[in-house]
Amino acid sequence: MKIYFCFILLFICFSAYAKDSCDLPEGATEGKPIIKVSPMIKGGVNDGDCALVSFTLVEKSGSDGRGLVLKSIKVVFASNKQLAEAVEKAVSKWLYLSNSHQSGENMHYSYVYRSE
Repeated sequence: MKIYFCFILLFICFSAYAKDSCDLPEGATEGKPIIKVSPMIKGGVNDGDCALVSFTLVEKSGSDGRGLVLKSIKVVFASNKQLAEAVEKAVSKWLYLSNSHQSGENMHYSYVYRSE
């Protein structure tokens, strides 16, 4: 009986872990940035490692309301800490236009590393 309990407990633990992923949340969007900087990966990242970040768009100062930059960038999930830092740094340099996005809009970005 104890063995069955252990198997059920392990199954529940692995099921809960499998829900952590870099998939975009339902209904979430990345949008279309006009400037999109790619992460600089230096090493220590394996093929298939991923990072999911969330952010809010805010008006860029000095753009007269035409440009939007990212604020409140947060790593939601990452399979590799080094990759998460690189993705967070790259995303912070993105730029959106206000004619296609709204200030205050919450967005997500999912990045999966593929070695070439």
